Amino acid sequence: MVKLKKLKVNIITSLVSLLLIFLVLEIGFRIYFNYNYNEKHFADGNLDNDLHSQLIDRSIRPYGKLYNYNSYAELNSYGFRDYEYNKTKPNNTIRIAVIGDSTTFGFGIKNTSDTYPKVLETLLNNNSNQKYEVMNFGMSGANILDIYWILKYKVLKYNPDIVMYGYFENDPEFLKNNLDVNYCSIFNENINSFLLRYIDIKIDNLKTKIMSNFYNTHDMYGKLVDTKYYGWECFDSIINEITKVSANNKFKVFIFTLPSLDYRNDIDLFIEKEVYEIINKNNLEIYPNFATSFWNKTKGYSRNELRIDPDNGELHYNEMATRFIAEIIYSYFKENN
Repeated sequence: MVKLKKLKVNIITSLVSLLLIFLVLEIGFRIYFNYNYNEKHFADGNLDNDLHSQLIDRSIRPYGKLYNYNSYAELNSYGFRDYEYNKTKPNNTIRIAVIGDSTTFGFGIKNTSDTYPKVLETLLNNNSNQKYEVMNFGMSGANILDIYWILKYKVLKYNPDIVMYGYFENDPEFLKNNLDVNYCSIFNENINSFLLRYIDIKIDNLKTKIMSNFYNTHDMYGKLVDTKYYGWECFDSIINEITKVSANNKFKVFIFTLPSLDYRNDIDLFIEKEVYEIINKNNLEIYPNFATSFWNKTKGYSRNELRIDPDNGELHYNEMATRFIAEIIYSYFKENN
């Protein structure tokens, strides 16, 4: 009987100890992650502090110069790769803000004027009585949550009429430098514990890392649209949030999916279909079959003609390919607006 009582006491003591450890870790995680997560740094006006440099070392430094594969891209006073624009929109002007990752930024493209947002701006303004401003808010290394913070804290200050989102296939991926423990809790409070969220993310990242040993990079992109993957859940939640933001701020949203390969393939088509379902569910405008349009446009061109430096592993689209992207968007835009 004494041994049984002692066993019960030991069990209760162990449980209390585990609970105390959990509470200490939870409090520590809340203190740390309430300060050290990316939203605060996108919203922060001081973009030059060391902490910001560590967390967001990929972009948005006013007047900064960003390494751009054998060259440097100059950033404007707002920290993005574009020319200077007043926050007040000129009369008789349609302002288009383009959000996205390194493909939108134009990584590896030497001149800002050759990025697809700027080529689109030139095309729209040629022989037009209507003035267009196409502003590039692309950020190298951004994932879907980073892109949302850019929309919320940067783009809205410029009062756009249209927001274009160039979705790339690794946008749902959360890596070490943008592993935001608050990733989707701002929209979905299924898990209220910071510690449990962190563990949840780490487990999913471990699964992704293990799978990467069995799949190539392109095949892995197809795994990111799995409904059980937290990054894809986050994408779904953020698109829903963008729908609300667009309604509140009275701008249109236009989305297109940039294929990762320059030839027709099933994975790109599968990803495009999955993205389309979420966009369609939220009643936003999406370019149907953008990947197919791109492949038709680039048919007959070699990989070396469309990529920055494929022989040395730099596979971002080059000036020719980004011009094709801009021309496809332009043709669709003129036909449907």
